[in-house]
Amino acid sequence: MTTVPLPNASKAPYLSSMDLERIAYQTLQKFDSSVLTKPQQLNIDEFAEGFLRLKLDFVDLSNNASILGMLVFSDSGVPIYDPKQNRPKIILAKAGTALIEKSLLDDHLQNRARFTIAHECAHWLIHKPKGKAQPLVCRTVGRSNEKDWLEWQADYMASALLMPAVAVHAHMKKYIKENRQQMEHMYNLWGERYAVSKREQIIRMIATIFGVSWTAAEMRLIRLKFLKPKPQMTENDLLIAQSINAYLSQYRSLSR
Repeated sequence: MTTVPLPNASKAPYLSSMDLERIAYQTLQKFDSSVLTKPQQLNIDEFAEGFLRLKLDFVDLSNNASILGMLVFSDSGVPIYDPKQNRPKIILAKAGTALIEKSLLDDHLQNRARFTIAHECAHWLIHKPKGKAQPLVCRTVGRSNEKDWLEWQADYMASALLMPAVAVHAHMKKYIKENRQQMEHMYNLWGERYAVSKREQIIRMIATIFGVSWTAAEMRLIRLKFLKPKPQMTENDLLIAQSINAYLSQYRSLSR
């Protein structure tokens, strides 16, 4: 296979959390503005294939599901896994093909599949090179530090696409308004035990509404400052939450 430049952190644009929120907001506005005002599950297949014109192809990317996605930027031969022969093989893939790990088709992994597709969409939106480039292998076990910046950007934008800030804010604002008295009463009765239970209930609610995993919902709610960060949260995560709060203030009127 011809060796061509691989997108890397040094070539990727610097995009802050606020930049990624803005790009996600503007992109969703063009795709379907209703997802910004009405909390709902983004039709990720239509977004990827109908709007971005990506081709989704579910294949065995590895022998142990350690690779969840691969985005093809240029027509090229791509290594995948052949379970029948128990060895790697090369397939030809067109530019704009998002290869998704086949095991994610299992029903219980549906939300993980949605996030992986959104992750590849994010790469296509913000990391697509001008020239030829090798496929970008994503979400691997033990990935190299060089790709961490690219992966962080794509993960962050995937969350912003699946859980738009203004839609989450609109739902949580309404939920808190309708349930504040009851929550305060229950907290006075049960204290921290109730707070922990309520935290889990809110995470589960957001995960269900937007079709994401528990972990993705929890991280999004923390970054948007609807949940308190856990003790292990880093200073960088807190700065991200502050920047998102500043961004939200600019678009708060859209959620009313």
